[in-house]
Amino acid sequence: MEPSAGASARASSIGDLPQALLGKIFVLAGSAKQLGPAVTLLSHAWRDTFYSEPAFWSRVYLNLWDLGQCSDSHKAAWLAVKTALLRRVAPVLSDLRLDGIDRAGGLSISGVFDHIHPATLEVLSLGCWAALPPGLLVPFTGLRSLELYRCSCDDEGNWEPAVLEAVCSMRQLTGLVIDAKSPPPQVLAIAAQLPQLRHLQVVSSQLLPHAEQLAVLTGLTSLVLTEHAAAGCLQPPDLAHFPRLSSYMLKRGQMPFEPGMMRAPAQPQCYVPCCPRR
Repeated sequence: MEPSAGASARASSIGDLPQALLGKIFVLAGSAKQLGPAVTLLSHAWRDTFYSEPAFWSRVYLNLWDLGQCSDSHKAAWLAVKTALLRRVAPVLSDLRLDGIDRAGGLSISGVFDHIHPATLEVLSLGCWAALPPGLLVPFTGLRSLELYRCSCDDEGNWEPAVLEAVCSMRQLTGLVIDAKSPPPQVLAIAAQLPQLRHLQVVSSQLLPHAEQLAVLTGLTSLVLTEHAAAGCLQPPDLAHFPRLSSYMLKRGQMPFEPGMMRAPAQPQCYVPCCPRR
């Protein structure tokens, strides 16, 4: 009996499978770390399939602090390998988390971001001691979540105007976390201009004015404001403005954290614990 046309068109080996289906088989077979050394050496096609599989590469976390006391040259070599990886997986990368990248042998944060596709990235978490380069965030207007940790300002406590303008332009943001040494004083006023925000967390060693402007963010479900300045001025808006709020923490001054504490001591310290709202 002659084989039918449909039968002859069927895949005769795993290598003949469509790329999307082959990628799913890779996912079922193991993790990227387990499969990578073997799969990427078998053929160019398998290597391309491996690096284009979203289940492996939609989220990438690079933490330079994991290298501990390694030399700068070792860190630079490590980062060169990781940036090559980012270049490969950029088309499917939607969640990027970088911590301490600016500590790698003098390499710049911008050098890493040269390989990222702004159109696909939805979540960005960045931890660095250096000041943010002016144009770093400008292309990422489609972000849904932005987290900035430890990022510095200039000597006068200002971020570059381009950085502030970039955050203002992220109209789709639903989550914003800024935990920095000295975020700009207008950071809460900027957050108030982001209508889709559901989660807001701002931690600062400086004063946090303009908190009353957050009252317009009626869709907030989580709110954390912490002002570590010795003479705090934090004046949070009435929580009645946030009918969907499920958890919150409001703190000003230098009071130590005490789980379960429910009290409002004399000024300038004020603390409301992180807790569900009933």
